[in-house]
Amino acid sequence: MSRIPTPTTIEAAPARPQPLLQAVKRQLGIAPNLFRLVANSPAALEGHVNLSAVVPTDAQIIEIVQHVALGTWTNYFNTVGETEIDFPVVEVHKVA
Repeated sequence: MSRIPTPTTIEAAPARPQPLLQAVKRQLGIAPNLFRLVANSPAALEGHVNLSAVVPTDAQIIEIVQHVALGTWTNYFNTVGETEIDFPVVEVHKVA
């Protein structure tokens, strides 16, 4: 079960991202869970959909892969090394 509630339908999503979800549904035949989940933040969904529509150059693809690889490596290294957190911990509060 997702920690962040996923709207069960396009209509259950916030009003602002509904047109984008409809466009995704027209293109894919469905509005996948990931898109409906990201719709909880209309700005994030807009960014995701807009980024998906962009055709990156080879140099941009290399840069994207490098950023993802670095982030992944950092997460693995911190897990393996059990790195002590030295910045303020953010507490997660459940939304009612």
